[in-house]
Amino acid sequence: GPPRPPRRKKSQYSTECYRDFFTDPALVPFLTRSIDLMEELAGDENACAMNRRGYVFLSSSESGRRALEAFAETASSFGGGAVRTHHNGSAGYIRSPPRGWRHPDLVGFDIVYGSEAIRSVFPFVSEDATVMLHARRCGWMDAHGMGLAMLAAAKEGRGGGSPRLVQGIVAGFDRG
Repeated sequence: GPPRPPRRKKSQYSTECYRDFFTDPALVPFLTRSIDLMEELAGDENACAMNRRGYVFLSSSESGRRALEAFAETASSFGGGAVRTHHNGSAGYIRSPPRGWRHPDLVGFDIVYGSEAIRSVFPFVSEDATVMLHARRCGWMDAHGMGLAMLAAAKEGRGGGSPRLVQGIVAGFDRG
């Protein structure tokens, strides 16, 4: 069939996702540190159900392949992690576990070439896809669980300062 247009719309709704890959040199270290802090808050018990499933981008065109490679290399050059390429199947590709985030290879980027190799990892992907970019230090979490972990850390005085609870009532808002 005819090629589908790229998705350019953004949602106003939270997806509770996180990522550390950007093509802006200021964002990569900022978000990398933010993810470090989230992982610290999650702790060994993974209080906010973080996972490291990653983000996958697919293309079936030569220009798409070049764009995905350039994106990965640019984000990598800003500190987003190494780029690993898989030209001969998916043998060296590390599959993301369904839960958790503690795995030393779930950082950086994997680029998998070839429809068969891609479909050996994700069988539901169209046979038309010929290149897959898998950004690894990304996933989603339970935002409510993260909020509870942050509250517990504040109550315990972790992170500096002395905790105190302030209660009150919001009586209204002034429009300026």
